[in-house]
Amino acid sequence: MIQLYQPGSATNRPRVDMPTEKLKSLLQELKSELRDAKNADEETRDLMLSLDTQLQAVLNTSSPIDPTIEDTLTELESRFAVDHPIAERCVREILDALNKMGI
Repeated sequence: MIQLYQPGSATNRPRVDMPTEKLKSLLQELKSELRDAKNADEETRDLMLSLDTQLQAVLNTSSPIDPTIEDTLTELESRFAVDHPIAERCVREILDALNKMGI
């Protein structure tokens, strides 16, 4: 279970527990899909590395979430829309899961 920061206040509010398995499986599926992508440019790879780091922090610590994670996910979603529909779906589901957690 993860405990996540609730936005909207300067101080940490009580945290909400959430199973991490969904995020772990989506991240793994996204990595697997992109491992086989031959046309991913360097900037996209850098964004994926950033997302991986941000999500690992979510999965492995109880510190507040990096607020740029939503920007990273939105950017990746738009990049994958045409050429990587499975990766786009994974990113959209990660974004949705984080939004449901109040991030």
